Amino acid sequence: MSTITPTTTTTAGGSATQAINNQLGKDTFLKLLAAQLKNQNPLNPTDDQQFLAQMAQMSEVEQVTNMAQGQQEATRSQQMTEAVGLIGHTVSWLDPNGEQSAVVESVQAGPNGPTITAGGQPGLRPADLVEVK
Repeated sequence: MSTITPTTTTTAGGSATQAINNQLGKDTFLKLLAAQLKNQNPLNPTDDQQFLAQMAQMSEVEQVTNMAQGQQEATRSQQMTEAVGLIGHTVSWLDPNGEQSAVVESVQAGPNGPTITAGGQPGLRPADLVEVK
């Protein structure tokens, strides 16, 4: 039975292994496991301890994936709650014309997090605000 071991090269932003791990999910793991079982030598099959260890790894991968998704959802929810809390408040932000201030009118949910509309100007990110009154 062969084992796949990723090689690691260090880059300015981190390791290549980290990038590979972010791309490999539970579906890829299951495909690799199925291929390994399909192609094993019938005269020398995988021993049950190795198989159980791989199944435990699969379970761990799935749990970590589910935890990461739950954390992302919780973060998005918290960001939206904080942005909604700004409605009716006067906020200040910097733009090319200098510091601007206006009352928050609404909040929009977007793929990169919530944005607010203040003083008729949409698309303001809460992180870009310099003051909330």
